[in-house]
Amino acid sequence: MRRIPYLLFFLVIFSSACTNKDETLLDPSTDIPTTQKDIPAFNGQEKFDKAVNFLDSAEHPLAFSSLNYANDLGISKKVSGFGNQNGDIIKLQQETTYPSGQAETISYYFGPNGMICANRHFVHFAEKTSFCMDTKSYFDKNGKVIYTCKRQSDNEEKLLKLPYASAEKKKFSVLNAMEILNQKGPYATRLQGFMEAAAKEFIIVGTKNYNSAIAYNPENKIIKELKNKGESAQQTLLKVNFTEVKESNGFTYQGLLDIKIVPE
Repeated sequence: MRRIPYLLFFLVIFSSACTNKDETLLDPSTDIPTTQKDIPAFNGQEKFDKAVNFLDSAEHPLAFSSLNYANDLGISKKVSGFGNQNGDIIKLQQETTYPSGQAETISYYFGPNGMICANRHFVHFAEKTSFCMDTKSYFDKNGKVIYTCKRQSDNEEKLLKLPYASAEKKKFSVLNAMEILNQKGPYATRLQGFMEAAAKEFIIVGTKNYNSAIAYNPENKIIKELKNKGESAQQTLLKVNFTEVKESNGFTYQGLLDIKIVPE
């Protein structure tokens, strides 16, 4: 079985904030900064915001997370979320980081009739052009955008204090997040190979688009079966369950809990 020389194991977490002064969005009809004007809103926005605030702050009975995926360009993706007592998804958060210093987090909020709100937080870290932006859309029960608003700044701390300004309606699709979460499409967990790193053995699963590395116990029966098959086992479709492991030295990785071969 071939060895894969390199794979990004976990998402790069951007903890520093971009700096400099605020940028305001201008009203196209008046050229007046919208942060100095009353922000237009739709009828019922308060109800939506209360639901979103509840989903952000309440304790939920079910929490889950996808594999950490990365591609050869250094782009990393991960989805985490919460469910209610019935197992229904009520919030998803999709994180994407780029080697160019950009990071994106899209939060999806769900009610009984589907998605009610989505908020994209985007940051770009650069020596001279750093900026941060939030884009938020609200949806009716048919999935149609009711209202979209934005805010932008050169500083994340100040961004949170800025009001939102009305913006052109923007659609959000949860499809990519669900593919990541369910190991489907570009994120299907097909066998790509094995590798060793940090005194551990890893199985590499994914597709030509995105891969994920999971540490395993060498005595695992399925792992042994796959390794014994050699190259013929390449691209075998697998279903993997895992847990995130953090060692005392701070090293974090994905640990295999269970693995199955999916019949095709």
